[in-house]
Amino acid sequence: MPQATIMPDIATPLVCGFAVYIGLWIIGATSGGHMNPVVTMAAAITRRIPLFYVPVYLVAQLCGSLVSMVIASRLNTSLSKLPNTYGLTLPSTDTSAGTAIGMEIAITMILILTWLASLDEIRDIEWRMQTSNNFPISMLFAIAFGAAVGGPVSGASMNPWRSLSAAIIQNHYDYVWVRISSNAE
Repeated sequence: MPQATIMPDIATPLVCGFAVYIGLWIIGATSGGHMNPVVTMAAAITRRIPLFYVPVYLVAQLCGSLVSMVIASRLNTSLSKLPNTYGLTLPSTDTSAGTAIGMEIAITMILILTWLASLDEIRDIEWRMQTSNNFPISMLFAIAFGAAVGGPVSGASMNPWRSLSAAIIQNHYDYVWVRISSNAE
């Protein structure tokens, strides 16, 4: 008798990747695709944006994350079945905080390295952010990969504002420190 195989959930990571893809397709060419405070910090550290942009970007990202989480939580009709967990990036029950932090650091690092690689002046122009063609696709795959690999372990936040916004809306602050500390690498 054949054994049952466990198939990973690939739909959720792809939806996450495509959501970022759509956002980058819309704003990537004008703002550089700063939807994540970790991306903004990487851009500031590598001198890709002036330092005085950083507070403006961070506040805008937090506000955008809060507004989108409110909209998403109001549109979800099954929210009553998932009290205080909707939108939260929680680690699995058998994952330690250290493992969750390690996973978040790894997948966020892949995300940031992919983003920084798209700014590399040595690459052919077709692969750089300036064209806005391949940049969103590369980020789609980075997000989908991070969500597929990290989702079952740490919840795959890769964005501290996204996790903080969900925690604020749901009034559920367990493991928020994992997201903020691990994404502050």
